[in-house]
Amino acid sequence: MAVHPNAERWNFGVMFGQGASRNVAIEFSGERLVLPFLYTTLGGSVVYTGLLVPVVILTRLGAMLLGSRLVGISRVTKWYLSLAMIVVASPLIVISALAEAIPVAWLPPAFIGAAAMIGAGIGFGTLVFQDMMGRVLGLRYRNQMLYVTGAAAGAVAALVAAGSQLVEGFDPDVPPVLDHVHLVWAGAGLMLLSAFAATLIQEPPKAWSHIQGRAKFKGYGRALRDSLRITMRLHWLRRFMLARILFLSVELGTPFLAAQAAGFYATTVTSLTLFVIASSLGLMIGGLVWPRISRRSVQLVLTLSCLISLVAVLLGASGHFVPALESTWSDAVVIVLLAFALQGNISASALYVINAATDEERPYCLGISNVPAGIIGIGLALGLGAIARETGVFWVLLTLAAMNLISAAYAQTLPTVHPDSGKG
Repeated sequence: MAVHPNAERWNFGVMFGQGASRNVAIEFSGERLVLPFLYTTLGGSVVYTGLLVPVVILTRLGAMLLGSRLVGISRVTKWYLSLAMIVVASPLIVISALAEAIPVAWLPPAFIGAAAMIGAGIGFGTLVFQDMMGRVLGLRYRNQMLYVTGAAAGAVAALVAAGSQLVEGFDPDVPPVLDHVHLVWAGAGLMLLSAFAATLIQEPPKAWSHIQGRAKFKGYGRALRDSLRITMRLHWLRRFMLARILFLSVELGTPFLAAQAAGFYATTVTSLTLFVIASSLGLMIGGLVWPRISRRSVQLVLTLSCLISLVAVLLGASGHFVPALESTWSDAVVIVLLAFALQGNISASALYVINAATDEERPYCLGISNVPAGIIGIGLALGLGAIARETGVFWVLLTLAAMNLISAAYAQTLPTVHPDSGKG
């Protein structure tokens, strides 16, 4: 759909602010770090800590899959994006306000419920955001959007991490739980800012109506099933879904290398801050480098991200043979490389689907493309975790290195598809 240049520039600026504030909010209140820390600090049972990430993943995938029909039959969707951000902010506000008042026995259901709402809101919001990118932004702005929002989020997260290290020294007697609660409050505030920014997007109503008309004659569930069935006939999408499963090797590198680093540096005060800054630096570098490569080929970004991840995990594993390479600074370099690779891989994966699908296909392609990888990813993470527990992280890193090599080769075979030939 053609968009007026002035409206396109406006939308790029608004969507940049919306996406960046959303990403920073996730950094401040995410299920991988801040929520588990807060839950444990409040006295929650460690038995349930590991459920937070799977709950977010499953609800995120479910929201994307079930919400694809709603996005597909709606002419204007920016209000859905705003509502999704409010859904994410709501449990963050409740937990922040009542953190010290929640009985210990109620902590597991409270945090698991919050994780479910966060996952559903993020999933549906991501679906709407990426679908809207394909309709209100041209190819040039699309190639920049996902990378620069990640880079901006990384820059802010790095500044906050470095600043928090300075602030800690000013009042060492402040209870740790208050630090975590302040982060969650910040996350909630940024989510509400993101919700407001979504309302400012200049979104023209969708020009097509035949899918919308079909909704009058079919139930929502049946129509969703039929649309997903039609979408799954797309040859390029089936190829890409296999690629997304292989790309799990890029996504799983960071947690296992972090676990290895934690074993070495758990008592080093500044190590976590250093690693957070390293990860943020990788995102910032990615925001500068990947858009230039993406203009040439999204498949090239996918291939290079897998190869960079391969180099990173091999560097991480090398410390088992060369003790001199094992230090906080060498691990920080590895984390920079992994964050750089992960940003390129995730953003290019989304861009591949956004650019290949037509306006009619896009919500369903986005909704279903990550489902197999998400489900298999949970099982793969658990399996690799069991291997790490029995034999150590080294063999897990070698497994991921082999998967990265296969992923890099397969990425080059993905077909280049234009929307007018999206049935290919």
